[in-house]
Order: sequence, then C-alpha cells, then structure tokens
Amino acid sequence: MLRKSERTRQSILNAAVKFLSTHPFRDLTVAHLMSLAGTSRSAFYQYFGDLHDLMETLMQGLEEDIFHVAAPWFQGDDDPTPLLEQTMAGLVQLCYRQGSILQAVADAAPMDERLEKSWMDFLTAFDDAVTDRIEEHQAIGMIEPFDARPVAIA
Repeated sequence: MLRKSERTRQSILNAAVKFLSTHPFRDLTVAHLMSLAGTSRSAFYQYFGDLHDLMETLMQGLEEDIFHVAAPWFQGDDDPTPLLEQTMAGLVQLCYRQGSILQAVADAAPMDERLEKSWMDFLTAFDDAVTDRIEEHQAIGMIEPFDARPVAIA
C-alpha cells in the first residue's frame, strides 16, 4: 500500500496525464493541475520543482515502460521475429496509451534544456540497445550484415 505522500505524488502525476490527454502542455498550470489532483498548490512543490520537472518524471516512467515492453526482443534467446513482433505490438499499444506524454515532452523539451537532454539521452540509450541487439543477431548469423545504427534510429 502506498504511503500518503506517495499517493499524493501519484495523484499529481495521474492528473497531469489526464490533463495532457486532452490539452497541450503549454496550457498546463500548477493551479489547474492541483485542482484536478484535489490537493494544494504547495503540495506540488513538495514533489516537483516546476512543470518541466513534472514532465521529466512522467518521461522517466515512460522510458521504464518502453524498456519493459521491449524486453522480450532485447533479452529473448528464441527466434527473434516473433519476439520483435511482440515487442513492436507492445510499443504501439504503449504509445497509444501514453502518447499524450510523448506529445507533451515534444512540446516542453524545446523550452527546457534539462528535459531536452533527458529525452535525447533516452533516445540515444534506446538506439544503442537496438543497435547492440541487431549486431548480436548479425554476429551469430541470424541476419545478414548491414549498418545497424541507421536501422536502430529509424
């Protein structure tokens, strides 16, 4: 069971996701968010420095979800084709469910260097993981050699 402080933090995050599912990030205010979360404005600042800090927290959760969904292909030892199909289906579902966070990050990152760097670091880490996995499959002869990095980035 979550402690009260963790429940409050989670209610703020849930309210942000709900808001972002119907509104752009630029329309998000702390006052409106806290009204949705049903708690005080001061509670927001107990957990987040500003709205960009909140976005970074949402993005970190999304990153964890993405790597979790991609784990079958990244870690599987079986035939990679069905594992990749499973992973891609999971990623599409995740992006459908959490697309509002992706859109908000895209909206907010150009205004916040820290958030932009976090997003770029995540993309690089994901591209690195995909590149490594393709190259592993190439090394054992599962797939033909080609330059894996551009495919990973795509």
